[in-house]
Amino acid sequence: MRGAIVIDGTGLPRRRADIGIHDGRIVAIGRVPDTGTQEIDADGLIAMPGIVDAHTHYDPLLTFDPWATSACFHGVTTVVTANCGFSVAPCAPHDRAFTAEFMAAVEGFSADVLREGLPWSWESFPSYLDALDGHLGVNTATYIAHSALRRFVMGERASTSEANEDELAKMEKLVTEARAAGACGFSTERMGAELDHLGRPTPSVVATEGEVQRLIEASGGRPTGSLAVLPLSAGEGLSEEDGSQLRRYALSTGLPV
Repeated sequence: MRGAIVIDGTGLPRRRADIGIHDGRIVAIGRVPDTGTQEIDADGLIAMPGIVDAHTHYDPLLTFDPWATSACFHGVTTVVTANCGFSVAPCAPHDRAFTAEFMAAVEGFSADVLREGLPWSWESFPSYLDALDGHLGVNTATYIAHSALRRFVMGERASTSEANEDELAKMEKLVTEARAAGACGFSTERMGAELDHLGRPTPSVVATEGEVQRLIEASGGRPTGSLAVLPLSAGEGLSEEDGSQLRRYALSTGLPV
């Protein structure tokens, strides 16, 4: 690539440079005297690393827009989905209409698009990943989402009640299975800023702190991934108590939060 305006992400000023690429990897940035088998005139164009969008709700979108065009057209090459404990997976067949209405309420999607536009070819989280496999045009990392998980295990009780021991054990098992299948971690929302389409708190807000701790620990034990947690004080500035809790999550799992 000849004469690109290079912004390399290191904090250095932008500069004009050639970029040498061999076998799909950048091998030189600067004045490259060698002639390439392919030469791209990048005069006036910016060359930069792909942007990682660490907080998206593209998990439904990717099933019918695998490029996440609203993101990749702006330089995003990696999206992290299913934040805030919200997701379309796992989802039991009888809960598809609920999930469509829920996601429309908390994330501004069109309920009609979600009901009619999604293939809904999955139930479990691993089967959702299978539905995406081979059909993605953007790098994707997906959390196992707390509210979706609660609804999958507890049904209507997810929005009103604490989980019993049997339900907790099932959720722990599903988190472990999701991580083994490729989930990048666990996401939850404790702030209570959103209400579902029936005016109720989102299921993760109803959960006890003990439940959150157990599910977070179930997502640990792996060398990769992270935790996405919106604590109670997130909207007003992180409190000392919540900050300490986030540090405990990190220490108990070995994962960044």
